[in-house]
Amino acid sequence: MGFDAGFLNNRLGIDFSYYNKTSRDALIARPIAPSFGLTSSFGTNAATSTVFDNIGEIQNWGTEVTLSALAVNSRSVVLNLRLIHTTFNNRINDIGGVDDIIINRGEQRHREGFTAGSYFQRPIEFEDANGDGLLAFGFVGDPEVNTGDCVEGDLPEGEICEVFLDQSIPTYTGSFVLDMELFGFLTLNTLFEGRGGNSLLNFSEFAQCTVNNCRGTSDITAGLEAQAAWLASIGAGGTGASRAGYIEDGKFAKWRELTLRIGVPPSWAGNSKFLNGLSLSLAGRNLATWTNYQGVDPEINETGGSSNFTSGDLATLPSPGYFTARLDIRL
Repeated sequence: MGFDAGFLNNRLGIDFSYYNKTSRDALIARPIAPSFGLTSSFGTNAATSTVFDNIGEIQNWGTEVTLSALAVNSRSVVLNLRLIHTTFNNRINDIGGVDDIIINRGEQRHREGFTAGSYFQRPIEFEDANGDGLLAFGFVGDPEVNTGDCVEGDLPEGEICEVFLDQSIPTYTGSFVLDMELFGFLTLNTLFEGRGGNSLLNFSEFAQCTVNNCRGTSDITAGLEAQAAWLASIGAGGTGASRAGYIEDGKFAKWRELTLRIGVPPSWAGNSKFLNGLSLSLAGRNLATWTNYQGVDPEINETGGSSNFTSGDLATLPSPGYFTARLDIRL
Protein backbone atom coordinates (compact mmCIF):
# COMPACT_ATOMS: atom_id res chain seq x y z
CA MET A 1 0.00 0.00 0.00
CA GLY A 2 1.08 3.60 -0.40
CA PHE A 3 0.33 7.05 -1.71
CA ASP A 4 1.81 9.82 -3.84
CA ALA A 5 1.26 13.56 -3.73
CA GLY A 6 2.40 16.70 -5.52
CA PHE A 7 2.72 20.28 -4.30
CA LEU A 8 3.35 23.71 -5.85
CA ASN A 9 2.12 22.62 -9.26
CA ASN A 10 3.98 19.32 -8.85
CA ARG A 11 7.35 20.99 -8.40
CA LEU A 12 7.58 19.04 -5.13
CA GLY A 13 6.51 15.42 -4.93
CA ILE A 14 6.43 12.53 -2.52
CA ASP A 15 5.81 8.84 -3.18
CA PHE A 16 5.47 6.37 -0.29
CA SER A 17 4.87 2.63 -0.32
CA TYR A 18 4.84 -0.12 2.31
CA TYR A 19 4.87 -3.87 1.87
CA ASN A 20 4.56 -6.88 4.17
CA LYS A 21 4.85 -10.31 2.61
CA THR A 22 5.00 -13.74 4.19
CA SER A 23 6.40 -16.62 2.13
CA ARG A 24 5.54 -20.17 3.11
CA ASP A 25 7.23 -23.37 1.99
CA ALA A 26 10.41 -21.39 1.36
CA LEU A 27 13.16 -23.28 -0.50
CA ILE A 28 16.00 -23.66 2.03
CA ALA A 29 19.02 -25.96 2.15
CA ARG A 30 18.55 -28.08 5.27
CA PRO A 31 21.03 -30.55 6.80
CA ILE A 32 20.53 -34.27 6.32
CA ALA A 33 21.87 -37.03 8.51
CA PRO A 34 25.42 -38.37 7.98
CA SER A 35 23.91 -41.82 7.54
CA PHE A 36 22.98 -40.84 3.98
CA GLY A 37 26.66 -41.22 3.13
CA LEU A 38 27.16 -37.79 1.55
CA THR A 39 30.25 -35.72 2.36
CA SER A 40 30.08 -31.94 2.29
CA SER A 41 30.78 -29.74 5.29
CA PHE A 42 29.70 -26.17 5.98
CA GLY A 43 31.54 -25.83 9.27
CA THR A 44 32.53 -27.48 12.50
CA ASN A 45 28.96 -27.53 13.82
CA ALA A 46 27.27 -28.40 10.54
CA ALA A 47 25.83 -31.64 9.36
CA THR A 48 27.66 -33.56 6.65
CA SER A 49 25.43 -32.44 3.79
CA THR A 50 22.30 -30.53 2.84
CA VAL A 51 19.34 -30.84 0.53
CA PHE A 52 17.03 -28.09 -0.70
CA ASP A 53 13.51 -28.48 0.69
CA ASN A 54 10.31 -26.43 0.87
CA ILE A 55 10.14 -25.77 4.60
CA GLY A 56 9.40 -22.94 6.96
CA GLU A 57 8.01 -19.44 6.74
CA ILE A 58 9.87 -16.18 6.00
CA GLN A 59 8.45 -12.68 6.42
CA ASN A 60 9.69 -9.61 4.54
CA TRP A 61 8.50 -6.06 5.15
CA GLY A 62 9.73 -2.57 4.40
CA THR A 63 9.13 0.87 2.97
CA GLU A 64 10.18 3.05 0.05
CA VAL A 65 10.02 6.84 0.05
CA THR A 66 10.83 9.04 -2.94
CA LEU A 67 11.12 12.83 -2.64
CA SER A 68 11.44 14.84 -5.84
CA ALA A 69 11.85 18.53 -6.47
CA LEU A 70 12.07 20.79 -9.48
CA ALA A 71 14.39 23.15 -7.62
CA VAL A 72 15.09 25.58 -10.48
CA ASN A 73 13.14 26.09 -13.68
CA SER A 74 14.32 29.05 -15.75
CA ARG A 75 15.31 29.67 -19.35
CA SER A 76 18.98 29.08 -18.61
CA VAL A 77 18.88 26.57 -15.74
CA VAL A 78 16.69 23.53 -15.00
CA LEU A 79 17.54 21.56 -11.86
CA ASN A 80 15.79 18.37 -10.75
CA LEU A 81 16.60 16.60 -7.48
CA ARG A 82 15.42 13.18 -6.30
CA LEU A 83 16.04 11.39 -2.98
CA ILE A 84 15.08 7.72 -2.53
CA HIS A 85 15.19 5.82 0.75
CA THR A 86 14.15 2.19 1.28
CA THR A 87 14.01 -0.04 4.34
CA PHE A 88 14.02 -3.82 4.38
CA ASN A 89 13.31 -6.24 7.21
CA ASN A 90 13.42 -10.01 7.12
CA ARG A 91 12.60 -12.65 9.74
CA ILE A 92 12.36 -16.42 9.79
CA ASN A 93 9.10 -17.20 11.57
CA ASP A 94 9.28 -20.96 11.17
CA ILE A 95 12.14 -23.17 10.01
CA GLY A 96 10.14 -26.36 9.63
CA GLY A 97 11.02 -28.01 12.90
CA VAL A 98 14.73 -28.53 12.11
CA ASP A 99 17.75 -27.27 14.04
CA ASP A 100 19.64 -24.15 13.01
CA ILE A 101 20.79 -24.39 9.39
CA ILE A 102 24.46 -23.42 9.34
CA ILE A 103 25.96 -21.94 6.15
CA ASN A 104 29.06 -20.12 4.90
CA ARG A 105 31.77 -22.15 6.65
CA GLY A 106 29.90 -21.89 9.94
CA GLU A 107 29.71 -18.10 10.29
CA GLN A 108 26.06 -17.73 9.23
CA ARG A 109 22.91 -19.58 10.10
CA HIS A 110 19.16 -19.63 9.61
CA ARG A 111 17.37 -19.49 12.98
CA GLU A 112 13.78 -18.88 13.92
CA GLY A 113 13.19 -15.30 15.06
CA PHE A 114 16.25 -13.91 13.26
CA THR A 115 17.02 -12.56 9.81
CA ALA A 116 17.90 -15.26 7.28
CA GLY A 117 21.65 -15.85 7.08
CA SER A 118 22.51 -13.92 10.26
CA TYR A 119 26.05 -13.99 11.60
CA PHE A 120 26.62 -16.04 14.77
CA GLN A 121 30.04 -16.42 16.39
CA ARG A 122 31.64 -16.63 19.80
CA PRO A 123 32.24 -13.10 21.14
CA ILE A 124 35.78 -11.75 21.32
CA GLU A 125 37.44 -9.97 24.23
CA PHE A 126 41.09 -8.96 24.48
CA GLU A 127 43.40 -7.07 26.79
CA ASP A 128 46.91 -5.74 26.35
CA ALA A 129 47.96 -6.65 29.88
CA ASN A 130 51.48 -5.20 29.78
CA GLY A 131 50.73 -2.31 27.45
CA ASP A 132 53.31 -3.26 24.81
CA GLY A 133 50.80 -3.21 21.94
CA LEU A 134 51.09 -6.96 21.35
CA LEU A 135 48.54 -9.60 22.31
CA ALA A 136 49.63 -12.94 23.65
CA PHE A 137 46.11 -14.37 23.72
CA GLY A 138 43.36 -13.62 21.27
CA PHE A 139 40.17 -13.50 23.27
CA VAL A 140 38.25 -14.53 26.34
CA GLY A 141 34.64 -15.49 25.87
CA ASP A 142 32.10 -13.51 27.84
CA PRO A 143 29.34 -15.81 29.18
CA GLU A 144 27.26 -12.78 30.12
CA VAL A 145 26.37 -12.15 26.47
CA ASN A 146 25.16 -15.72 26.01
CA THR A 147 21.62 -15.59 24.65
CA GLY A 148 20.85 -19.28 24.81
CA ASP A 149 22.36 -20.12 21.45
CA CYS A 150 23.53 -23.44 22.80
CA VAL A 151 23.69 -25.40 26.04
CA GLU A 152 27.01 -24.93 27.83
CA GLY A 153 27.01 -28.56 28.93
CA ASP A 154 27.04 -29.66 25.30
CA LEU A 155 30.37 -27.92 24.65
CA PRO A 156 33.91 -29.00 25.51
CA GLU A 157 35.08 -27.65 28.85
CA GLY A 158 36.01 -23.96 28.66
CA GLU A 159 34.19 -23.21 25.39
CA ILE A 160 31.35 -20.71 25.16
CA CYS A 161 28.30 -20.39 22.97
CA GLU A 162 28.01 -18.60 19.65
CA VAL A 163 25.79 -15.51 19.78
CA PHE A 164 24.04 -13.28 17.27
CA LEU A 165 26.41 -10.58 15.98
CA ASP A 166 24.59 -8.93 13.08
CA GLN A 167 22.55 -9.64 10.00
CA SER A 168 24.02 -10.06 6.54
CA ILE A 169 21.13 -8.40 4.67
CA PRO A 170 21.13 -4.57 4.47
CA THR A 171 18.25 -2.95 6.34
CA TYR A 172 18.27 0.27 4.31
CA THR A 173 19.39 1.73 1.00
CA GLY A 174 19.46 5.29 -0.24
CA SER A 175 20.19 7.20 -3.40
CA PHE A 176 20.43 10.83 -4.47
CA VAL A 177 19.99 11.90 -8.09
CA LEU A 178 20.77 15.31 -9.59
CA ASP A 179 19.81 16.26 -13.15
CA MET A 180 20.75 19.74 -14.38
CA GLU A 181 20.47 21.45 -17.77
CA LEU A 182 22.39 24.66 -18.44
CA PHE A 183 21.80 27.14 -21.26
CA GLY A 184 20.09 24.57 -23.43
CA PHE A 185 23.21 22.67 -24.45
CA LEU A 186 24.92 21.41 -21.24
CA THR A 187 23.46 18.51 -19.25
CA LEU A 188 24.88 17.19 -15.97
CA ASN A 189 23.64 14.01 -14.26
CA THR A 190 25.05 12.45 -11.10
CA LEU A 191 24.04 9.59 -8.78
CA PHE A 192 25.08 8.77 -5.20
CA GLU A 193 24.05 5.47 -3.57
CA GLY A 194 24.49 3.83 -0.20
CA ARG A 195 23.28 1.03 2.04
CA GLY A 196 23.85 -0.27 5.55
CA GLY A 197 22.47 -1.97 8.62
CA ASN A 198 24.42 -5.17 7.91
CA SER A 199 27.82 -6.79 8.26
CA LEU A 200 30.05 -8.61 5.79
CA LEU A 201 32.44 -11.51 6.41
CA ASN A 202 35.92 -10.43 5.30
CA PHE A 203 37.13 -13.94 4.56
CA SER A 204 39.80 -12.61 2.20
CA GLU A 205 41.58 -11.05 5.19
CA PHE A 206 41.29 -14.27 7.19
CA ALA A 207 42.63 -16.33 4.28
CA GLN A 208 45.64 -14.02 3.97
CA CYS A 209 46.28 -14.31 7.70
CA THR A 210 46.48 -18.11 7.42
CA VAL A 211 49.63 -17.67 5.32
CA ASN A 212 51.05 -14.84 7.48
CA ASN A 213 50.25 -12.25 4.85
CA CYS A 214 48.07 -9.79 6.79
CA ARG A 215 48.60 -7.04 9.33
CA GLY A 216 47.29 -9.12 12.21
CA THR A 217 50.06 -11.71 11.80
CA SER A 218 53.05 -9.90 10.31
CA ASP A 219 52.87 -6.19 11.18
CA ILE A 220 53.96 -5.22 14.69
CA THR A 221 52.21 -1.87 14.26
CA ALA A 222 48.84 -3.54 13.65
CA GLY A 223 46.11 -2.52 16.07
CA LEU A 224 44.90 -4.77 18.86
CA GLU A 225 41.68 -5.52 16.97
CA ALA A 226 43.55 -6.99 13.99
CA GLN A 227 45.74 -9.11 16.26
CA ALA A 228 42.77 -10.31 18.30
CA ALA A 229 40.84 -11.25 15.15
CA TRP A 230 43.58 -13.63 14.06
CA LEU A 231 44.33 -15.09 17.48
CA ALA A 232 40.63 -15.64 18.13
CA SER A 233 40.21 -17.40 14.79
CA ILE A 234 42.72 -20.07 15.85
CA GLY A 235 41.28 -20.40 19.36
CA ALA A 236 44.26 -18.86 21.16
CA GLY A 237 42.06 -17.83 24.08
CA GLY A 238 41.11 -21.39 24.89
CA THR A 239 37.32 -20.93 24.62
CA GLY A 240 36.86 -22.14 21.05
CA ALA A 241 37.79 -20.55 17.74
CA SER A 242 35.85 -17.53 16.49
CA ARG A 243 35.96 -15.48 13.29
CA ALA A 244 33.93 -12.66 14.81
CA GLY A 245 36.84 -10.29 14.23
CA TYR A 246 36.46 -10.67 10.47
CA ILE A 247 32.74 -9.85 10.46
CA GLU A 248 32.85 -6.13 9.70
CA ASP A 249 30.44 -3.25 9.28
CA GLY A 250 29.16 -3.38 5.69
CA LYS A 251 27.82 0.18 5.51
CA PHE A 252 28.97 2.30 2.55
CA ALA A 253 28.20 5.25 0.32
CA LYS A 254 29.29 5.49 -3.32
CA TRP A 255 29.52 8.14 -5.97
CA ARG A 256 28.03 5.87 -8.58
CA GLU A 257 27.76 7.93 -11.76
CA LEU A 258 28.62 11.29 -13.28
CA THR A 259 27.69 12.22 -16.84
CA LEU A 260 28.31 15.47 -18.71
CA ARG A 261 26.73 16.00 -22.13
CA ILE A 262 27.92 18.96 -24.21
CA GLY A 263 25.92 20.01 -27.22
CA VAL A 264 26.16 22.93 -29.60
CA PRO A 265 24.70 26.18 -28.22
CA PRO A 266 21.34 26.92 -29.88
CA SER A 267 22.58 30.33 -30.99
CA TRP A 268 25.34 28.59 -32.95
CA ALA A 269 23.33 25.66 -34.27
CA GLY A 270 20.43 27.67 -35.66
CA ASN A 271 18.34 25.45 -37.94
CA SER A 272 21.22 23.13 -38.82
CA LYS A 273 20.14 19.51 -38.36
CA PHE A 274 23.77 18.43 -38.16
CA LEU A 275 24.79 20.92 -35.46
CA ASN A 276 21.63 20.35 -33.41
CA GLY A 277 22.38 16.61 -33.40
CA LEU A 278 26.07 16.97 -32.51
CA SER A 279 27.07 16.27 -28.88
CA LEU A 280 29.89 14.89 -26.76
CA SER A 281 29.16 12.82 -23.64
CA LEU A 282 31.73 12.16 -20.91
CA ALA A 283 30.84 9.68 -18.15
CA GLY A 284 32.39 8.00 -15.14
CA ARG A 285 31.09 5.14 -12.99
CA ASN A 286 32.06 3.95 -9.49
CA LEU A 287 34.05 7.10 -8.86
CA ALA A 288 34.44 6.97 -5.06
CA THR A 289 33.55 4.84 -2.03
CA TRP A 290 33.20 5.91 1.61
CA THR A 291 33.19 3.06 4.14
CA ASN A 292 34.80 1.71 7.31
CA TYR A 293 35.00 -1.78 5.82
CA GLN A 294 38.62 -2.97 5.74
CA GLY A 295 38.32 -5.21 2.68
CA VAL A 296 38.40 -4.30 -1.01
CA ASP A 297 34.73 -3.35 -1.38
CA PRO A 298 31.76 -3.83 1.00
CA GLU A 299 29.42 -4.28 -1.97
CA ILE A 300 30.92 -7.53 -3.26
CA ASN A 301 29.70 -11.04 -2.48
CA GLU A 302 31.65 -14.14 -3.41
CA THR A 303 28.46 -16.04 -4.33
CA GLY A 304 26.69 -13.20 -6.07
CA GLY A 305 23.96 -13.42 -3.44
CA SER A 306 22.44 -16.54 -4.99
CA SER A 307 23.70 -19.23 -2.62
CA ASN A 308 21.17 -19.68 0.18
CA PHE A 309 21.77 -16.20 1.69
CA THR A 310 25.53 -16.76 1.93
CA SER A 311 27.32 -13.41 2.22
CA GLY A 312 31.09 -12.99 2.22
CA ASP A 313 34.16 -11.46 0.63
CA LEU A 314 36.66 -14.02 -0.63
CA ALA A 315 38.95 -13.33 -3.59
CA THR A 316 36.17 -11.42 -5.35
CA LEU A 317 36.81 -8.52 -7.71
CA PRO A 318 34.83 -5.33 -7.00
CA SER A 319 32.83 -3.44 -9.59
CA PRO A 320 35.43 -1.52 -11.60
CA GLY A 321 35.59 2.24 -11.93
CA TYR A 322 35.74 3.41 -15.51
CA PHE A 323 35.32 6.40 -17.82
CA THR A 324 33.71 6.62 -21.24
CA ALA A 325 33.46 9.20 -24.01
CA ARG A 326 30.85 9.20 -26.77
CA LEU A 327 30.39 11.44 -29.78
CA ASP A 328 26.88 11.59 -31.25
CA ILE A 329 26.47 12.78 -34.83
CA ARG A 330 23.14 13.07 -36.59
CA LEU A 331 23.34 12.99 -40.38
